[in-house]
Amino acid sequence: MLGVAEFLAKRPKEQRRRTMYFVGIPDHHTGDAGGRRLHDTWQNVFAKTAVILNAEHVALAEPVWDRPWGSNVRPGLITTNQLGASWWGVYGSDRLANIIRENFSLFGVPTQLEPGGSAGELRSVQWDAPSFYLHNKGVYYHSSADTVDVVPAEGLRTATQSFAKIFDDINRFDLKDLRSNR
Repeated sequence: MLGVAEFLAKRPKEQRRRTMYFVGIPDHHTGDAGGRRLHDTWQNVFAKTAVILNAEHVALAEPVWDRPWGSNVRPGLITTNQLGASWWGVYGSDRLANIIRENFSLFGVPTQLEPGGSAGELRSVQWDAPSFYLHNKGVYYHSSADTVDVVPAEGLRTATQSFAKIFDDINRFDLKDLRSNR
């Protein structure tokens, strides 16, 4: 979120077609009062919103179940240099879905081939405006092992670059082109 905000803040205001809000919801594991409050009180903002993004656990090293080479110890999780695939999903027009899919591919963001999984923290507002999410649910997800050594910088970079390009692409379209046509 900070990388995208810094990237876009460097643009002259006249090159930024829309106002952007960066919002963190601190309580989605304790009832999601923050998400519900946004849903209940931001409808006037969502009526003018081009896209909502939930970027939750966007990078994780994919572990394998193995033992160290030459060892007879009990197998366990061993970190690899491979990024784990994330869930993703889109609510909006086919044009919006194509923008998301193409940019994840362009920057090498590993995802499931088809949308799926959970919208996570986006769940209370995912239908209030066009939206998308990237959400990795690997084995370290929400555990004490979810540490900096299993959250690779390369994965954070590819996700951040794809989000910045997605926002650039979305900025070319009017709201009617992004809203769901279903």
